[in-house]
Amino acid sequence: MAMVGTEDVDGQEEESQMDVGHLLWSKLYKELCTDENGFKARILKLDRACKEGVGIEFIRSLVVNVEDLQMAGKSSNWNGCKFVSATIVHLTSDAEDTGDRMIGLKHTSHSLGGLIPPDNKQLKKLRRVRIFEDAIEASVRKIQLNGPATVITAKLSDIDIVRNPSTGMQTRPGTFAHLLSLTVSPIGVYVYQGYGPRGYTLKQYMQKHSVPLTFEQAKEFGRKMTKFLMAAVDAEGRWTLKSNQLYKELFEVDLNALNCMSKGAQFDAYMVVETAVLLAPTVAKNFDVNLPKIREKVEIKCGDEEIANGECVSGRVGKPDGGVPRRYSPSFVDYSKSSGLVDSSFQAKVLAASDLEDLQMILEGCAVCKRTHSSVRMQCGRCHNVHYCGRAHQMLHWKAMGHKKECKIPS
Repeated sequence: MAMVGTEDVDGQEEESQMDVGHLLWSKLYKELCTDENGFKARILKLDRACKEGVGIEFIRSLVVNVEDLQMAGKSSNWNGCKFVSATIVHLTSDAEDTGDRMIGLKHTSHSLGGLIPPDNKQLKKLRRVRIFEDAIEASVRKIQLNGPATVITAKLSDIDIVRNPSTGMQTRPGTFAHLLSLTVSPIGVYVYQGYGPRGYTLKQYMQKHSVPLTFEQAKEFGRKMTKFLMAAVDAEGRWTLKSNQLYKELFEVDLNALNCMSKGAQFDAYMVVETAVLLAPTVAKNFDVNLPKIREKVEIKCGDEEIANGECVSGRVGKPDGGVPRRYSPSFVDYSKSSGLVDSSFQAKVLAASDLEDLQMILEGCAVCKRTHSSVRMQCGRCHNVHYCGRAHQMLHWKAMGHKKECKIPS
């Protein structure tokens, strides 16, 4: 795809009239082209501060120094999908609402408890292979009904990574775990990805994908994700050539060719998706006011692109997230096709929604299984913000899934 024109990147179009999805894309691309390492350092500084729970005034006083710039250049854990996902969260979240930001950051952080998967019993109820596809479908429908734009944050993980936290050769280090973000606005759907260390940077991905996906292309992207997640079920928890091909089409990395995965390896895919409203004033303010300022302009090159292009000395840089040790012993995975795994009725209801109010009622399905059948009429009696298909899922959500800690009585 052609690169975006310099007139767009330079911001000659009035921001107040710009589509919010394109506003985010153009401002972010300009930052990366101007000073990639400096921008990375500012995000790292902001991310650490937010996770420490500081207030907005402290955040706005943050300053990036030379040590921060040097650390950004060496931070290998932040040259791929984690950096991309955290960046989009920081640039689209309301800075005044720390809770809003933490929900998005949780999926990128061990320290925030976001990488802890459900146990086997809960997994059977929670695994939904169409969760990503459904999120895109619902976000597109909102736009068609003149509703707000949406930012989607998705985390794809291998349950066994955390389920078997042993060391050495008994558990794989990363396999196909990945984070990606999308924005859905009237102009179309922008996808944000990075894959480190030996894949591609966010800047490289944006250069290659400068034109947003059409709604139909985005839906096809969602359907492909469903096929990838379903491949684990069809192959009874094993990596296949089909899995590898779908992964390559979605994330542009060939794990088999890189010897990070191989046919027959354990493949226990699980996806978590969060959606939030995307607002132009919030995006503009995060760029112009809430990003830390650089104290002293020091030219420190971002080495991510060299690493991604394989320009470093062989053996000094690890492979992309993954690698399956030969002695790895996977845990038992129950891939029973129980209720909730594939719910084909959701998209039909979304498409049938006549207005935003009708759509919102459909989206407020069971907080556990996401079903939106007519039986979903029970809601939390305390906060009235979440709904359930029955008493069993209400109890599961309250204790095991943490709603007890988040639930608040309306003021």
